[in-house]
Amino acid sequence: MTDQDTERAPAAGGSPQSREPVEAGQGDAEADAGIEVASATEASFDPFQKNISVDNYVPRSMSFDEFRKLSRNAKKKVMKSEIWEMKKPALDKLRKEKAKAYRARRRERIMRGELDNRQKRPATQRPSNLTVIFDMGFDNKMLDHEVTSMAKQVQLSYAANRVAQYYTSLQVTHFDGRLKELLETRYCGFKSWDSKYIQFHAEDYLDLFPHEKLVYLTADSPNKLETLDPEKYYIVGGIVDKNRYPNLTLHKASEQGIAHGRLPIGDFIHMKSRKVLTVNQVYDIILAYLDCHDWKRAFVSIIPDRKLRERDAIGDSSDEDVGKDSDDNGDPKQQQ
Repeated sequence: MTDQDTERAPAAGGSPQSREPVEAGQGDAEADAGIEVASATEASFDPFQKNISVDNYVPRSMSFDEFRKLSRNAKKKVMKSEIWEMKKPALDKLRKEKAKAYRARRRERIMRGELDNRQKRPATQRPSNLTVIFDMGFDNKMLDHEVTSMAKQVQLSYAANRVAQYYTSLQVTHFDGRLKELLETRYCGFKSWDSKYIQFHAEDYLDLFPHEKLVYLTADSPNKLETLDPEKYYIVGGIVDKNRYPNLTLHKASEQGIAHGRLPIGDFIHMKSRKVLTVNQVYDIILAYLDCHDWKRAFVSIIPDRKLRERDAIGDSSDEDVGKDSDDNGDPKQQQ
C-alpha cells in the first residue's frame, strides 16, 4: 500500500465506504434515524444503505492490505458478514419494539372481547354440573382500584372456565354499580362473552337459587369441605378489602342463614405467608379439583411457588388467615 493509500484509508472503525476523514456531526442523521452505533467513528457509515460496492469497502476485521488480496467472492463474504453485525443491534431493537406493540394490541383486543385467549379449549371439554357464584354485593366496601382489580379477576375466571377440562356454571350476582360500569367501559366486549361459561345477574343470589343448597366459601368458616357437591351452589365473595372487614363473608352467610365452608388448604400444604387467595385463584382451584379430584394437586398447581412449601406434618398450622389481605403478584387480595 502506498503512502497515499495509507493516508486515504481510515483506521479500523472509520468510514469504510468514502475513505474520507470523518467530520464532526457526520453521524447525526443515522443517530436521528434510530440506528445504534458502537462508537462515534462508526456513525458516518450507514450499513442499511443499498448497493454497497465491495470495491469501496474497507473491512473492520482485517487490514485493508489483507482484504485486497482476497478473491472477489471472499471479499463479498467478509463485507456481508461485517455489515450484518453492524445491522444486528438496530434490527434486534426493531423486532423487540414490534413484538411489544403487537402484545399491547393483542391485550387490548382480548379485553374488548374481539379476540379469544391464546389457550384452546380441550377437545373433550365437558360440563361439570357444578355451579359457582361470584357475590358482587360489596361495591360500597371497595375503593376504585380494588374494583378495577375485581373486574380483572372476573375476566381471568371467565378465561379459565372457557379452557377448563370440566367447566362450571359461573354466575355473577348483584352485578351493578362500579363493577358493571367498569366492565362496560374498559372491557366493552364482555357482553359478547359466551353465556355457557359466565352469566351476569343484577339480582342477589338469594333471589335466584334455593337457600338450602347455597354454600358460602369463606376462610373463616369452621366447616372444612371434603369434596364439592354438584347439588350445591358455591358462593365466592367478590371483595378486595385489604383486610378492613374481617369475617365479613362469614357474618353475611350466618345472617342470611345459609351454609358456609372453607377449602381444606391446611390439611395438605403449608404456605410461607398467610394463606390468602384471590377470587380467580379460588375459582382456578375449583376447576383444578374438578379435573383431578385431588385437593393437594389442585392447591399446588394454583398457589404461587414462592408462597408455598409442602407440609412437613399434617395439622401443624391453622387456616385462620386464609382469605385475609395480602398482595400476591401485585394484586390486592380478598376473602375466599
